Amino acid sequence: KMCSMILNDCYGQNLDVDPVVIFSMGSKTCGLSRHYKSEMTIQFVEVVPTKPLKKLTQEQIDKLLCNIYDMDAWMKALPPDAFEIHGIVGVNLVDVTKEETLSRLRQHLLKKDALTSRENIEYIQSLLRDYFQLPDLRFGIMAMDYPVNKDRNDNRYGIQHCLIDRWQDCRLADENHQSIYAKAARFGHNVLLENMEWVKAPTQAEKTLMKKGFKSYLVAPLKGKEDRIIGLMEIGAERPFAINSFTELQLHDLMALFHTALERSREETDNRIEAIMRDQFTAIHPSVQWRFIDAAFDIMSQQQKGIINPATPDIAFESVYPMYAQADIVNSSITRNHAIQQDFIKNLQLLEEVLSVANEKLDYPLLEQYLLETRQKLTELEQNLDTSDEHQLMDYILLEVHPVLEEVVRQNAILMEAYRNYTG
Repeated sequence: KMCSMILNDCYGQNLDVDPVVIFSMGSKTCGLSRHYKSEMTIQFVEVVPTKPLKKLTQEQIDKLLCNIYDMDAWMKALPPDAFEIHGIVGVNLVDVTKEETLSRLRQHLLKKDALTSRENIEYIQSLLRDYFQLPDLRFGIMAMDYPVNKDRNDNRYGIQHCLIDRWQDCRLADENHQSIYAKAARFGHNVLLENMEWVKAPTQAEKTLMKKGFKSYLVAPLKGKEDRIIGLMEIGAERPFAINSFTELQLHDLMALFHTALERSREETDNRIEAIMRDQFTAIHPSVQWRFIDAAFDIMSQQQKGIINPATPDIAFESVYPMYAQADIVNSSITRNHAIQQDFIKNLQLLEEVLSVANEKLDYPLLEQYLLETRQKLTELEQNLDTSDEHQLMDYILLEVHPVLEEVVRQNAILMEAYRNYTG
């Protein structure tokens, strides 16, 4: 700021520099933090040179402005002992607690494990306490499907941070169909209890919450695609009316962040489980798919614990008599993968030949790049072929190389014979 003042007052520049500085102040009594943005007033300040001004050309000034963090260059161009600052600087601190907390929350929820680890949940809880200025606020979030999907195990998402311990599997049970959890899921909107002692017919859920010391509570449904319920979010406090209608209004600005974070986390888990199923099992009939999903979840859990070669759980259906039969060829997946691998190897070898001929006869940078990439992919393919490699290789050949190769051949007839040998 002071350097810009010197350039403006002494070197005829017209710089408008107003850096944003955020001050965070924590309270030792309640543990909450507040954030303030400084607004500096310098209209009563003047720069007084104490020595003859050092001559600076516009080019030198422009170089300084292009390297604002090069302190040595700035100190050399504008020596501190050559200037004095006279006057009064006014600083006004503006409370930006909500804006700063919202920014930190948005940044945190972009992380992959933002909703899975207990440490991250506690960090989100601390941010929400600052946002609502409630030191006793508690935060919980859980992944779930409503209507209940019997083929989907909600626990597999690793997002079961419920404020009632061991309540994940019974919050929507028949005996709790009038609880705040069931109402939030069934009606798809927030359920607010400003004073839990006013509940006339509390279910076991409300009774348990009151035993844990909660006096005000709010449960909000989290929705995904097609407006389906994919989870519940809850906040509670130990004082009546601490969570109230104004809290609900403020929460509205945050809900989109939690919707997106939960949906992204669920999709990442679903993709991992699907990849495990493709790798470990053959084609699965939809009627028994749920059992294989549970097995894939067990494998994923072992991988998350650091087990390099997790054991595949035994899958059996006792006392089940199928009304139809389905044959499964032994080692069919291995045979299929080997056949696909050999087919890709042959294709890449032919592609390497035509690219090599084209690269020798033409000066075309992309041809050399594709030739090197094809050789690298061929080397990797000869060692192993993963399920995900099929789509990548197809996209590389059909969408990247072929369009360029066809255009080059069209413009250079000398490559036609080599291209025909490749296409067969």
